[in-house]
Amino acid sequence: MMDQYANAQWASAGEQAGYAMARFQDAASAIDRAAIAFSDPHVRMRPRLSIDGNKWCALYGENLQDGVAGFGDTPAEACQNFDLAWLNQKATYPQTPSPPDVRVFLRSVVDREPHYESEEAAAFLSVKAEAAELLKALA
Repeated sequence: MMDQYANAQWASAGEQAGYAMARFQDAASAIDRAAIAFSDPHVRMRPRLSIDGNKWCALYGENLQDGVAGFGDTPAEACQNFDLAWLNQKATYPQTPSPPDVRVFLRSVVDREPHYESEEAAAFLSVKAEAAELLKALA
């Protein structure tokens, strides 16, 4: 009789451990799903949602030309398309100044005079001399 009671307790403890393990695995799976969801670009970057014509637009940035956007029939679809655009869109870089702009800048450095005597003035005069050399090279 004692053996049956002990076996029943062990069986019950085993069932409880199995149940606890299943709950633990469910919780771990939920944490994994949440981590994946929080890594989505639309969750991290929080684009502005708006209606553009008959489509939803998820836009990150000031405008469509400079930002990243996704469109869809629903906000969720717009966010999914935003994620794809975020991951696949090529970066655009500001244009480098054209040589006339560089010349104007260098000329402003060459024409400027320091207003004080110090180590900073000496450093400025060194930069001014380099600017003058670059200006000559660009001429």
